[in-house]
This record gives sequence, C-alpha cells and structure tokens, in this order.
Amino acid sequence: MVESVRRLMFLMGVYYFLQGMSGNAGLHDQALDRFLIQTLGLGAAQMNAFSFLVTIPWMIKPLYGILADSVPIVGYRIKSYFFTGSILASVAYLGIYRWGYSASSLGKLLVVSAVGIALADVLCDKLMVIKGQPLDATDRLQAAQWFAISLAGILTTFIGGYIAEYVPLQRAVFFSLPFALMVIPVTVFLWEEKRVESVNVAAKEAWSGLKSALRLKPLWGCAIFLFLYHMSPGLGKTLRLYEINVLKFSQIQIGHIDTLGSIGSMIGVFFFGVWCKKFSERWLLRGIVVSGSAATLLYVFFRDPLSAFLITFGAGMVGAVAFLGILTLAARVCPKNAEGMVFALLMSVINFSTKLGGMLGGLLFDTVGFQWLVVISTTTTLVMWFFLPLVRERQLNRNA
Repeated sequence: MVESVRRLMFLMGVYYFLQGMSGNAGLHDQALDRFLIQTLGLGAAQMNAFSFLVTIPWMIKPLYGILADSVPIVGYRIKSYFFTGSILASVAYLGIYRWGYSASSLGKLLVVSAVGIALADVLCDKLMVIKGQPLDATDRLQAAQWFAISLAGILTTFIGGYIAEYVPLQRAVFFSLPFALMVIPVTVFLWEEKRVESVNVAAKEAWSGLKSALRLKPLWGCAIFLFLYHMSPGLGKTLRLYEINVLKFSQIQIGHIDTLGSIGSMIGVFFFGVWCKKFSERWLLRGIVVSGSAATLLYVFFRDPLSAFLITFGAGMVGAVAFLGILTLAARVCPKNAEGMVFALLMSVINFSTKLGGMLGGLLFDTVGFQWLVVISTTTTLVMWFFLPLVRERQLNRNA
C-alpha cells in the first residue's frame, strides 16, 4: 500500500508540475498580464473580466469528466483524453504565435488552451479521488499535487519575470509549449489503463453515478459554502495591475516577488501534508476561514518592495493551507461511484466563484481603491464563519 501511495503521489506530482509550467499559470502568464495592461490598456475590471472569460473552460470541468467516462476513445477513458488535451493546448500556443495580437483572437486561443489543460486536470483529479479515498490518502495526494505545482510556480514566476521584461507575448508562449507536449510521453510511459470493452456500459455507469450524487443534500451544502467563500471580492488580476500602474514595480521585481510567494506556498503545502491528519473536519473548516482571512488582510500593508516580498511570502504560506483545506473538504464529501465527476463539479464551483469574486474586486478597486478592497475582502471572508453549519462533520463522515 505504501508503494502504491508513493507511486500515485509521484504521478500526481508530475502531471501537476507540467500543468503549472504549461498554462496554470504557465511561463507566459506574466507576459500575458503585461500585454493586457500595457499594450491593450485594460483596467482592473476589464482585466478580471478577461480572466473570467478565458477561464470558462475551468468552470465546466464536470463535462470533461462525463465525456471521458461516457465516450472512451479507442477504448481508453483517460489516456486518449490526456493526448487530446495536450494537443489542444499545444495548437493554441502555436496559434498565439501567429494571431495573438488582438484581444479577440488572443482570448479565443487562450480558451482553447484552457480546455486542453483543464481536461488533463480533471483526469488527474479523478484519479486522485478514486485511488486516494480507499487508501485514505486524498490529503497526501493533494499535497503532492500542490507541492509540485508550487515548485512549478517558483520556476514560472522567477523565469517569467525575465520573459515578461524582455520577450514579447508572441514568443513567450513557446516557453510553455514544450511542457504541454510532455504530457503525451508521461502518459505513454507512466499511465496504466485497461481498455473499455463496452461504451454503452461506461455511459450508463457515468450518468447513474452523477444522478445519484446530485440527490445528496450534504453535497449541495458543501457546494454552497465553497461558492460563497470564494465569491468574496478578491484581488485576482487587480494585484498585478496595482503592482504595475500604482507601485511601478518592474516585471523582474514582480517575478521575484511572486517567486517568494511560491516558496511560501510550497512551505504551506509541506506543513499541511504533515499536520492535516491531526485535525477533524470541524477544525479544518474553522482553519480555512481564519487562514483565508489572515492571508488577505496582510495585503493592507502591501506598499513597497520590502513589504511586497514579506507579505507575498506570508500570504503564500497561509493561503496554501486554506486552499488545501478546501480541496481536502471537497475530496472527503465526494460520494462513492461518482468521485471524479463530483470533485470536478466542486472545483468548477470554486473556479467560477473565484473569478466572479475577482471581477467584483476589480470593480471595487476602480471605485474605492486597493486598501479598502483588501478590508472588504477580509471582512466578507470572515463572515463565512457563520456559514460553517452548511458543511457539518457528521455529514462529511456519512459520505466518506
């Protein structure tokens, strides 16, 4: 069993590392932000609206799970869709090289790349839940995933600052392209999967599991809590605009600041992996609200390079604990026989409400400024303490 968990942790880590390097956020992410702010001249609300639109593929993740379960390609439910996702992201990046200099064409191609990367993410998360629940290892598998994506974050933010400073967006996407393509050989050599004999049986099993899951009241309670928690007006892309237009940070400075945040996030992931087993769901929920509020409140002091370095590091560490707590909560509430689809559904709720919160944050920034945005965001997160009864320990245990 130990060897099985370790192998799964390694596989989860590899896929998430490639995802972080190729497009979530990817080596081209900071160059994209610079292009939107300095070339297209987008404001905070417009930046967050653009971000919302190009991440819509992350909000419909259950559709990918249903598709993969119901329509195996050449007999494979997962391998073939990993290949498909890799090809979609790679073709989109090649397209940006040629047509990436208008908001319209750029947005469309980024949507295509997001479909490819989100598709691979759903398959990886499905394996995490299905394999992790019987082994009581979902927390360790998620820790491996987010340790790997934090490592990718360190590389993308440090290198990405130099890419954004010296390389135009047209060429920046080529730094992300090889990692999108590497999903194919990883799947060929590391993934073991049996061929599906009957497509009809696979489709019936998928739809039956989803319909049964949607009748569970605890699942709806968890979904409502996650939606409200993440709909809090957030910093989102507003922080990047604040760094560039207000604080006048260079792209290299921003890259170094974000690198320290990724290091903090990695440390937070490590501590979560070590200590999470020691806490009940009740204390895990309370910790999510408190740590999430604390991570946001730190930004009220975000005013110069020194404070930016210190706050980004601290917020990265504390924020990682809050986010992994949320992912663990989502994994534990997933009912059997519908684990992958339900987890994808809950992640879609998080993605949608987070982007919606980012749009609200952008509007508030344009209206009341950065400091008041931080105060409002912290307050609305703390209010979620009163919504904790939506997700009760006895309900979670009943579905474990």
